[in-house]
Amino acid sequence: MNPPRLSLERVHEASGIIDPIFLDTPQFVSEPLGDTLGVRITLKVETLNPVRSFKGRGADFLVSTLKDVQPAPQLVCASAGNFGQAVAYSARKHGLPLTVYAADNANPLKVARMRALGATVRLKGEDFDAAKLAAKAFARETGARMLEDSLNPETAEGAGTMGLELLTLEDVPEVLLIPL
Repeated sequence: MNPPRLSLERVHEASGIIDPIFLDTPQFVSEPLGDTLGVRITLKVETLNPVRSFKGRGADFLVSTLKDVQPAPQLVCASAGNFGQAVAYSARKHGLPLTVYAADNANPLKVARMRALGATVRLKGEDFDAAKLAAKAFARETGARMLEDSLNPETAEGAGTMGLELLTLEDVPEVLLIPL
């Protein structure tokens, strides 16, 4: 029998490893939304960090697991913007080289931010899928480590730290919904 890909133990481990800039984000009860739906709703604000996205949690946990690998790995990923920014932030912090592939029509502000964070950005193809194929080809040709959002368990385990923070509420929710 195969062990589960994701582990609550690793989510707890991630909460001690992820850059604190991504952790303990504000959360508040949304009375208007709760009144409309007839339930108590707590919202968590995940945009008050350097990459303006929850993706920083998973990317930082993933890159942190690679920082001591010798020789230092060349990293590569495909991104429409948020994941690439998050990996770029963490790769820069840990001194790892990163190449991000994005579509030719990727958001120019996100492309500029990935570059400002130290990533080499290559625009390839009409859409994300084409950019991802180019990133995978680059990984095969160069031996770079391909990082894939949601396929590397660390990205989900890092994102799972949001759930741990929500469960520390004084009034623990009966149901926890996390948009994917």
